[in-house]
Amino acid sequence: MTHAIDSAAAILKLALRPGSVSFVVIVLALGVLLTWSRRLWRVAPFYWMLLLVCYASLATPVVSEWLVDQTSGGFARIERPADAHGAHTIVVLGSGSRTIRDGSQAIDIPMPATVIRTMEGARLYHLLGTPTVILSGGVTDRDTPDARPESESMRGVIVRLDVPAERLVLESVSTTTRTEADAVRALLGAHRTDPIFLVTSPMHMRRSLAVFEAAGMKPIPAAAPFSSDRSPAACRWCPTRDALELSDAVVYEQFAWLYYWAHGWLAPAESDGGSK
Repeated sequence: MTHAIDSAAAILKLALRPGSVSFVVIVLALGVLLTWSRRLWRVAPFYWMLLLVCYASLATPVVSEWLVDQTSGGFARIERPADAHGAHTIVVLGSGSRTIRDGSQAIDIPMPATVIRTMEGARLYHLLGTPTVILSGGVTDRDTPDARPESESMRGVIVRLDVPAERLVLESVSTTTRTEADAVRALLGAHRTDPIFLVTSPMHMRRSLAVFEAAGMKPIPAAAPFSSDRSPAACRWCPTRDALELSDAVVYEQFAWLYYWAHGWLAPAESDGGSK
């Protein structure tokens, strides 16, 4: 029964994300069925108009950034060493990577959100002195043979930002936020109750904090920017792929929060509706 629920959740995770090809195919197919239906064809124009308005809105930077503000919990970046509160470890959560393979050659490429989080981890490292940095993320590219863990691609980014390799610890087995918490707790060992900085995107932070707290750790939120800096001259009312992906992340996190809550994987204060 649990396996069936998890399989259904995996399918819905793809089907309900506005940035996924599966979602686009489903909504287009539904529109075609309405258009050719003898009973419902009068509804079709309203459906197409609603679809256009919703999709264009989700792909507009002003709307996507508003959605982030409304759902991210207001977590801020760490700006002062005094905010460390005794933390000597930075945990950076990955957001996926891809392995590009051509025969015997392979290159690991982190996804943009992973790069931004890793850059924030590097900034914190230089701000706080010489803490230990845990880069967390296993193999997320299931379509490429012998794909490498995203923690390795994160290491390539953070070393370029002058973080010494000897200060890095790679967690390369997890594929979900929950398994990241379990793996990081195991790495911390006897220090699992010490404060740690948790670096992830604002949309992902609320769920991550609740999961790490439920695992018995004491995470301090260190929110990374939710996107790369935009040019001041960029049109904020023009639909873009980046804005659609941002809205997609917001939608995904709302469903993921409910899924984790239903499984009892969140800290009690959070699952009862509390906020940070």
